[in-house]
Amino acid sequence: MAFTQSFQNLHIFQVSNILNIITSNSIFSSLFNDDQLGPRQSTIYFSSFCIDFFKMENSNNGSFHDQFERCFQEWITQQHQDMEELRHAIMMVPNTDNNNNNSNKDDVDEAGPGTGADDQQLFRFLAEKGVQHFEEYIQKRALLAREYAPSFLCPSWCSCFEGSFLWIGGCRPSLAIRLVYSLCGSELGILIHNGDDNFDQLMAVPLSSSSSSSSVENRSGNLADISSGQLNLINSLHLKTIGEERKIAEKMASLQEEIADDPLAMIVKRASQVGESSRNVDEVLEGHSLALGHILLDADKLRLNTLKELFNILTPLQAANLLVTTKKLHLSMHEWGKERDQRKKEKGNGPNP
Repeated sequence: MAFTQSFQNLHIFQVSNILNIITSNSIFSSLFNDDQLGPRQSTIYFSSFCIDFFKMENSNNGSFHDQFERCFQEWITQQHQDMEELRHAIMMVPNTDNNNNNSNKDDVDEAGPGTGADDQQLFRFLAEKGVQHFEEYIQKRALLAREYAPSFLCPSWCSCFEGSFLWIGGCRPSLAIRLVYSLCGSELGILIHNGDDNFDQLMAVPLSSSSSSSSVENRSGNLADISSGQLNLINSLHLKTIGEERKIAEKMASLQEEIADDPLAMIVKRASQVGESSRNVDEVLEGHSLALGHILLDADKLRLNTLKELFNILTPLQAANLLVTTKKLHLSMHEWGKERDQRKKEKGNGPNP
């Protein structure tokens, strides 16, 4: 109800202005041309997009840099909330290893196979909600990137440590897949080293070469229990994602090399002073900024689509476990980086405040 009223409060000329900007800018229009979205979902996203756009266009809450940083901090807060909700749901799953003296009740990845249909439905809902929140964050970034896309590729709100691992404004899309491989191996080792009972239990679950829902849904949520069929699908997704990463990286390389080409090179040669501004310079730099916005959107869409495809391969509980670890890794990198920057600053030989 509140959502409908908020949208109805937009004046017709305001909506018209938003439509004109969207249709004239391919960065925005591509957001609503995703084949994976149905008509109803596209309408909901478009309505939400219009409201967010209107709020940002009429915001008096600081500079664009403040809006960029606030967008990121809101995303950090949202990740904390989603992670805790997932952790709580996973901890409620009956654990067949609860009687094992070596089990750690604080380890959310030790949820056993005793999940019913209701549990699977809950985990599917929570995983999809987490993906939806990421998609909403991407939409907000696209809105802000039209003002100054370079801010997202070299964000001042990230620590030096965190920024050094960024790939075009975020994590590498293939990182989530590498994390599956890592967790699968470590959890398999835990199961084997926890004793003969766990090993026998693991060996009792057949490794199906089929990717059918019946063979996958009956398996546990532990990432050590991924079937061979799932691994084949994940490997194919990994190869495809790496190929898409390479294409985007080539676009970025071409854009970077254009700095030394005409017209910037000729403008610099003819200028009488270093850093001399002109209309031509502004136009060229604005064009580069818009091109960066396109590349950022391509990278964000690849991150999102890779996550969606990966979750379609995993069981709901496996997806929930992976999402918790992914968020925990990102949030930990963020906190570690802030702490390191603070220590360096206090010693007087680190980043300026």
